[in-house]
Amino acid sequence: MLFYISEQSADFSVFVHVDLFGGREDLQKKILRCVGEPEQRFQEDALRMLRALRFVAKLGFAIEEKTKLAIEKCAPFAEELAPERVCAELEQILLSGGTETAVWAFRWGLMDAYAKGNADIPDWRARATLAHPLPRNASVCILR
Repeated sequence: MLFYISEQSADFSVFVHVDLFGGREDLQKKILRCVGEPEQRFQEDALRMLRALRFVAKLGFAIEEKTKLAIEKCAPFAEELAPERVCAELEQILLSGGTETAVWAFRWGLMDAYAKGNADIPDWRARATLAHPLPRNASVCILR
């Protein structure tokens, strides 16, 4: 697994809850942290960076600083992702009411490969602000 909150298990034969990495505490504090080294996790699968943002949007969690810095550093790996996968994650972020979280994807460079060539928006990172939040049911996917 990738995040501490998902690294919990239970042995129902003896009714024991196993939490080797402190996922329960992260759940209580609403913190999203990577298991192990975040940079390594994101290099293994760049889609994990967008999944982290989806969890933030859906669950209202905060991203732990080391994980956040790793997302920013590893953002260029996102350009190798299939546009359909990126679109699906971005759509889930938006449908979760996470318009501000979607803006992070652009600010942190996760969308650079997909926003290039748009003459109307020359620099996503510099202009990624939201004056008015999108409606909860807004669904946008302009990726090619």
